[in-house]
Formats: sequence, C-alpha cells, structure tokens
Amino acid sequence: MNEEQAKMVAGILGGEAYNSGGGCWVVRIFRSNGSMVLISKDVVASWDSQEDYEQQASPIAEVDLYV
Repeated sequence: MNEEQAKMVAGILGGEAYNSGGGCWVVRIFRSNGSMVLISKDVVASWDSQEDYEQQASPIAEVDLYV
C-alpha cells in the first residue's frame, strides 16, 4: 500500500503507518500484551513482540490477503 493508504488504515485501527523500505508502506499495531500486528496489502500477520518481528522470526499467525 502507499503512504496515504497506510495512514488511513492506521487511523481507523489505531496503529501507525510505517515505511518498511523500498516504498512499501504497512500498518503496525502494538497491542497491550506486547504483541505486534502488521498489515500490508498482501498479508495480516502477528508476532509475540516487535523484537521477534525485527529479528525476522516467523509470525505466530498469518492471513494472506491475495488470491
């Protein structure tokens, strides 16, 4: 998604728009239990923590949005 789309989704869901590099914008949502949800144009995924995501650990749950 582009920056404008990411900011709109983040505003609706209470997350933050984040440029993950290469012009790819995603939405990150940090939950009260320390877990992190990431939403891109292709996937919704969740990690136990932001640290797990940054260390490129596999997500604990993932839903592909494309067919």
